[in-house]
Amino acid sequence: MPRLSAGLSDTDEVNGAATATAEGAIRIAGIESVPETWVQEVIVLGDKNRNRLGPMPYAGFREAAAKGNIVLAIRTHDDGTEALAGYCLYAPTVRADRYARIAHLCVAQGERGQGIPARLVDAVMERCSDRLGLRLKCRDDWEAAAKWPSLGFEPVRRRTGRGKTNKPMTEWVRHNDDATTLLSLPSADPEHLLVAVDCNVFCDLFGTSPKRKHRFSGTVAVLAASEQIRLARPFSLTGELNRTTDLRERDALLHTAAASGLKLLKGDSAAVEELRDELFAGVPNNILATDDSLETDATLLAEAILGGADVFVTRDQNAVTYLGPTAAKGRDFTVLYPDELPAFIDRRADAAGYLPTQLHQTGYQVTRGDAATWNPERRMELLEKESGETKPEFRARIRASAERSVGTDDRQVMFTPDGDVLAIWAAHDIGTVLDVPLLRIQRGPLLPTIARQLSRAMRRRAADNGLTTVRLADTQAHVTIRAELQRDGFSPGPNGLLTATVLTTVGTWEQVKAAAHAVPETGVALPAHLGSTAEASEYERVLWPAKVLHPDLPTFFIPIRGVFADDLLGHMPTLLARPDSLGLSREHVYYKSGNTRPPSPGRILWYSSRRDKEVVACSRLVESVTGTPEVLHREFSNIGVLTLDQVRGVKNKQGKVTALRFADTEILKRPLPLARVQSLSVGTVNLTIQSPVPVDPATFKQLYEEGMRS
Repeated sequence: MPRLSAGLSDTDEVNGAATATAEGAIRIAGIESVPETWVQEVIVLGDKNRNRLGPMPYAGFREAAAKGNIVLAIRTHDDGTEALAGYCLYAPTVRADRYARIAHLCVAQGERGQGIPARLVDAVMERCSDRLGLRLKCRDDWEAAAKWPSLGFEPVRRRTGRGKTNKPMTEWVRHNDDATTLLSLPSADPEHLLVAVDCNVFCDLFGTSPKRKHRFSGTVAVLAASEQIRLARPFSLTGELNRTTDLRERDALLHTAAASGLKLLKGDSAAVEELRDELFAGVPNNILATDDSLETDATLLAEAILGGADVFVTRDQNAVTYLGPTAAKGRDFTVLYPDELPAFIDRRADAAGYLPTQLHQTGYQVTRGDAATWNPERRMELLEKESGETKPEFRARIRASAERSVGTDDRQVMFTPDGDVLAIWAAHDIGTVLDVPLLRIQRGPLLPTIARQLSRAMRRRAADNGLTTVRLADTQAHVTIRAELQRDGFSPGPNGLLTATVLTTVGTWEQVKAAAHAVPETGVALPAHLGSTAEASEYERVLWPAKVLHPDLPTFFIPIRGVFADDLLGHMPTLLARPDSLGLSREHVYYKSGNTRPPSPGRILWYSSRRDKEVVACSRLVESVTGTPEVLHREFSNIGVLTLDQVRGVKNKQGKVTALRFADTEILKRPLPLARVQSLSVGTVNLTIQSPVPVDPATFKQLYEEGMRS
């Protein structure tokens, strides 16, 4: 089976675009704008051409469709019937790369010569206008390799393929001229994680059983197809596959394992056995008595570690809970569920560029600034020469912002501990829009961090003022600022300016989607239905502070002691309320005893358990990981402010702690006393225990809405 890769089907030709022929017309449409039945048409066409595209599991197609990452070419015949003429499946990569990758570009038989590939690629480029461009890899012996230049791509490097045949391949890039003036193409790909899969995930990806067509591990499939991870299989995996009871399915899986070219992970047999026993020893006896599969999982994990994998992905809860912490101890290695992989990749990419801990409890200050601060001649270091901004234009922009906002909080300045200006911005309420005519941040390692913090601060202000849109009117803002805003949910609105849709709706996806569609300047494309909890959480982030009451998106009361509530939550309603809160309200990590681990993604209602005895805040739960204090303190060092000794102080009897990575914290305007919480939940919630307590969607809606009332 060929490796996962982009490629044109071998019948395609690239010619000039044609919108109509004697047999009808072709239109380009995003998957989110057509009925769901078109996803199956994409699957059928992709399967027909899998020998030139690489295999994509059904769940991978559906994951990409749910995220709106498929563009279709649809032919409308003269009799009004429609047929799929081609599609392009792509995936925006992690922030460190800032490119979108094309995983599939496919045109149906009989549709060649219509310029369809060019129109599809142009559409993807337009939808990814915040990215530096498009990237893909294609084998040199495929016919498509000669056609990429006519689509605007140029070769940037040639390398040996990773498939079983090691056929040479070339990486191709199409630059986004509007975004690449300040940032050049990376000299190499960002480091790919080597991801080992267990038996159930391998079967999800490559099995033919009908029950797997619409479920499981779609995230892993898309990440692999878009070259953001490299898949691998432990040596003992084939032994597990050989136990498949369906003989036809077993033969197909074994053939795939042999022919797929996935890297084989193994180690010296004695070393594997020793490490397996070490992993197995950390499992409680009562768990061992009820889960025979853990011994096999321990062997696969040992082979993955010794074979050089970075991550082991499994759907086995006991493997994550009981084998994962021991596997990570003393190693740069992690055991994850499939849906946790994107958050992990994102966090790893952020480690060097997102540094909120550098802002914690420092001398950074935010004020209105005086006339001298807003003198444009003293702020010339914020002039964007590379984008063509002139000094007169810059002076006019600064003066207009200063004059319009004098004596108000509409203009803000951030100072470093040394008194230097780090950032300046201005924002004004115009109807239902928070207009931002000026947003400048000094270049340096803190630029992405500050941009992301200010993004959420502007959303919070808009929500508090009853506005539905934040609009970046500063067309000369630095490309990194724009990239961070787009990563945070901003998208080009009808007038081309970056806008964020701000909703305070708490309801079903249908209700939230209807509220978003009612916003005149929205640029967000929303799917008809949500396919997973991860997607529900993602749209809560994009439409923040909206809350999507998806039945499978969990909410938990998490008890937190008063001193930690002060340190981590601040009990302050806005991000910029005090200097030491600059790094707090956007993203953080809380450590608790490792006895229980709430699943992520989800939400947290923070219960200040000892001093206040109140529910004081709400956060998005991005990631939850159990391990040793030493490993987790290192993993979350860029967003955590607690010391290693503090983290060690909450470990359980087995020496484990659970790290809860949370973001976008909202301090409740009306903290909810325990008695009120129990009253609203009809007495079913007991918050005296020191462990997470689940909250049903209806109760969450009642509690959150009451807590956020002024």
